[in-house]
Amino acid sequence: MPFIEIMMVEGRNSADKQRLLAAVTLAAHEALDMPLSGIRAWIKEVPRDAFLPGEALAASGAPAAGLGGGSVTSAAREPAEEGQD
Repeated sequence: MPFIEIMMVEGRNSADKQRLLAAVTLAAHEALDMPLSGIRAWIKEVPRDAFLPGEALAASGAPAAGLGGGSVTSAAREPAEEGQD
Protein backbone atom coordinates (compact mmCIF):
# COMPACT_ATOMS: atom_id res chain seq x y z
CA MET A 1 0.00 0.00 0.00
CA PRO A 2 1.66 3.27 -1.05
CA PHE A 3 1.54 6.26 1.28
CA ILE A 4 2.00 9.51 -0.64
CA GLU A 5 2.72 12.73 1.24
CA ILE A 6 2.66 16.01 -0.65
CA MET A 7 4.31 18.95 1.10
CA MET A 8 3.40 22.39 -0.17
CA VAL A 9 3.25 25.97 1.02
CA GLU A 10 -0.12 26.85 2.50
CA GLY A 11 -2.62 28.93 0.58
CA ARG A 12 -4.31 26.69 -1.97
CA ASN A 13 -8.06 26.33 -1.79
CA SER A 14 -9.75 23.06 -0.92
CA ALA A 15 -10.87 22.33 -4.50
CA ASP A 16 -7.27 22.66 -5.80
CA LYS A 17 -5.98 20.34 -3.08
CA GLN A 18 -8.68 17.74 -3.76
CA ARG A 19 -7.90 17.88 -7.49
CA LEU A 20 -4.19 17.35 -6.78
CA LEU A 21 -4.87 14.44 -4.42
CA ALA A 22 -7.14 12.80 -7.00
CA ALA A 23 -4.56 13.19 -9.79
CA VAL A 24 -1.71 11.80 -7.66
CA THR A 25 -3.84 8.90 -6.48
CA LEU A 26 -4.85 8.04 -10.06
CA ALA A 27 -1.22 8.27 -11.21
CA ALA A 28 -0.16 5.80 -8.49
CA HIS A 29 -3.07 3.54 -9.38
CA GLU A 30 -2.03 3.45 -13.05
CA ALA A 31 1.73 3.25 -12.48
CA LEU A 32 1.55 0.51 -9.85
CA ASP A 33 -1.53 -1.32 -11.14
CA MET A 34 -3.04 -1.16 -7.65
CA PRO A 35 -6.64 -0.78 -6.58
CA LEU A 36 -7.56 2.76 -5.57
CA SER A 37 -8.63 1.45 -2.18
CA GLY A 38 -5.01 0.57 -1.42
CA ILE A 39 -3.57 4.04 -2.01
CA ARG A 40 -3.31 6.75 0.65
CA ALA A 41 -2.42 10.35 -0.21
CA TRP A 42 -2.44 13.49 1.90
CA ILE A 43 -1.16 17.05 1.87
CA LYS A 44 1.01 18.55 4.58
CA GLU A 45 0.93 22.34 4.40
CA VAL A 46 3.95 24.42 5.37
CA PRO A 47 3.37 27.93 6.75
CA ARG A 48 4.71 30.63 4.40
CA ASP A 49 7.01 32.01 7.10
CA ALA A 50 8.60 28.57 7.55
CA PHE A 51 9.62 28.22 3.90
CA LEU A 52 12.58 29.67 2.00
CA PRO A 53 13.09 28.80 -1.65
CA GLY A 54 16.79 28.35 -2.42
CA GLU A 55 16.75 30.94 -5.16
CA ALA A 56 15.66 33.57 -2.64
CA LEU A 57 18.75 32.86 -0.52
CA ALA A 58 20.97 32.86 -3.60
CA ALA A 59 19.52 36.17 -4.80
CA SER A 60 20.16 37.77 -1.40
CA GLY A 61 23.87 37.00 -1.57
CA ALA A 62 23.73 35.84 2.05
CA PRO A 63 26.60 33.62 3.22
CA ALA A 64 25.74 29.95 3.19
CA ALA A 65 26.88 27.60 5.93
CA GLY A 66 29.39 25.00 4.84
CA LEU A 67 30.59 26.93 1.79
CA GLY A 68 33.69 28.44 3.35
CA GLY A 69 32.01 31.74 4.11
CA GLY A 70 31.33 32.52 0.45
CA SER A 71 27.96 33.46 -0.87
CA VAL A 72 25.59 30.99 -2.43
CA THR A 73 25.74 32.90 -5.70
CA SER A 74 29.53 32.71 -5.97
CA ALA A 75 29.62 29.08 -4.85
CA ALA A 76 26.96 28.16 -7.37
CA ARG A 77 28.99 29.74 -10.21
CA GLU A 78 32.27 28.01 -9.35
CA PRO A 79 32.69 24.84 -11.43
CA ALA A 80 33.52 21.66 -9.54
CA GLU A 81 36.95 20.20 -10.13
CA GLU A 82 36.98 17.25 -12.46
CA GLY A 83 36.47 13.97 -10.64
CA GLN A 84 34.69 15.54 -7.67
CA ASP A 85 30.99 15.13 -6.99
